Amino acid sequence: MRRWLAVIILLAGVACGGPSGQGVDASGAGDASETRDAGSDAALPDVGAADASGPDAAAGDAMPADAAAMDAGMNDSGPADTGAVDSGRTDAGPSDVCVRSLCMAGAFTRSDGANPDFRVLCERLPGLVFDSGDALFAFGGSSAALEALIQALDSNQDGRVDAQDDDCDVVLGGYSWGAVNVTHLAQDFIDDARVDPSRGHVQTMFVIDPYAPTAGRTIEVPAEVQTFWEYRHSISPSNDCSGAAPLGPYEGLPPLCAPTSACQDYDYSLAPRQQFMGLTATRSGMQAGHCTVVDMAGPAVLHNVMTGQAFGDAPPSGPVGAR
Repeated sequence: MRRWLAVIILLAGVACGGPSGQGVDASGAGDASETRDAGSDAALPDVGAADASGPDAAAGDAMPADAAAMDAGMNDSGPADTGAVDSGRTDAGPSDVCVRSLCMAGAFTRSDGANPDFRVLCERLPGLVFDSGDALFAFGGSSAALEALIQALDSNQDGRVDAQDDDCDVVLGGYSWGAVNVTHLAQDFIDDARVDPSRGHVQTMFVIDPYAPTAGRTIEVPAEVQTFWEYRHSISPSNDCSGAAPLGPYEGLPPLCAPTSACQDYDYSLAPRQQFMGLTATRSGMQAGHCTVVDMAGPAVLHNVMTGQAFGDAPPSGPVGAR
């Protein structure tokens, strides 16, 4: 108990004193609901040029042991080329389909760990809701994210999301601590009095390596989430970026889903020798770690969101527990 209390107090101090999932982002929600459709003219990555053996994490890949490193505090290779992946809008159905997507970063700052790679992925999503120009909402910015999402869906600006507004599909995504908090954001959206029950659902949710020290052993997916995709690892490599962090290394928590949701739980660690072509590099399943998994999952996530279908080169999936 003392260990948990010390860690949580330490984390709260680093995260500007706001409790997980409750703090309002410093930028506020005033202009956070800016939305942009991902461009359709971005070039696909030259994945054939990637190192087929998969890049080994460099010595600097290990996270410092201080609390500021919590959740992937290493500064890895930084953001990949934002034009590396086609948004695939031609795969998303008719051009008049309205989509609003929102992403939540991992702890702590939006430049820590694999958050830059997650930003690159999210910038490819259709109808992305930006947080004052940033493609990611902070992991502790659930309140700001909720306000921005409602504002983006309230097309007639009457303060409600109902049948009088454009009927938009809602896509929510998160990485690490943000992946845990995005499930809370979904439930808050569903339960909000401003959202009519007919619009209180999430068409698609994707999470990458969800982890938070307060989350327990699983994450619960709200029953109103229609389709859920998770990509994670369950066995950390020796040089995992989160290995030296408090309570590290961090491994993705499995989901619990209601019978009404179509859920998939993909685990790269179940295919240690299989090669997976990511956004910028090819890695084996045994190289999947808390930071590398974001790049590895990128193509699969984009395919899932754009088509609603499973990705052909996805890792093995395990059984999903019932909530």
